[in-house]
Amino acid sequence: FSKDRTASFFGEYDRLTFGVIPLIWYLLLFYLLVHHMRTTSQVRRVCALVATGATLSGLYFLTAVFGLTRIPLLASFVPVWNTVSGVNSRFAVLLIIPLLIALTFLLDAQSTRLKKVWWAAQALIAFCAIVVFGFKGVFLVGAVMMAIWLTVIFTRLSGVRLPVVSLAMVAFLMFVVLSIFGTGGLLGVKALPAEISLSHGASWNIALDTLKEGVGRALVGTGPATFSYDFSAHRPESFN
Repeated sequence: FSKDRTASFFGEYDRLTFGVIPLIWYLLLFYLLVHHMRTTSQVRRVCALVATGATLSGLYFLTAVFGLTRIPLLASFVPVWNTVSGVNSRFAVLLIIPLLIALTFLLDAQSTRLKKVWWAAQALIAFCAIVVFGFKGVFLVGAVMMAIWLTVIFTRLSGVRLPVVSLAMVAFLMFVVLSIFGTGGLLGVKALPAEISLSHGASWNIALDTLKEGVGRALVGTGPATFSYDFSAHRPESFN
């Protein structure tokens, strides 16, 4: 039923995250996680690995923002801004996850001093990278995720470090304020590249017009990774 069976099956040539083949790998990864992570220590190790990798990527992003990573000999081979995505806002949203992981590990009252310093540094790096990005939408997502995290924490306060909960509440309030007012240009960091995208209204209108093409389209759509075809067929004249 797809408008482009090859793209729907393998994914787009420049972004292999949508399609049947990627979906199969996502399901396989889910299967492996569910059936092989059976103990708390295994979950902790995987979370620690994810957060540590994200911290290294966050450091790379911060050094790029301040113009410290453009090594002439490597400039043609390394990413300009971050190691995860060509869209910096997507990367900034992803950094919320390691921030929450680090805060969760910091809650453990039995952690050694070295582990506390390590997790505090990871939380600080993720938080600074998100704030430096300065996008209101990212702050809004961060506020929502922090609110969910705090709600879970407040249901089980026994055996946790209350100062960490207080710091998390401060971070939550900062996300709320910044999602409303923004940073106001106070950071003065290097300007990030502009991100051009459709408005939500235009995207929904194109999707609805596509569904109106016929009963088949209304039932099964146009296939994974084919929005570019729908955009070409139904984009508004004002876009031109």
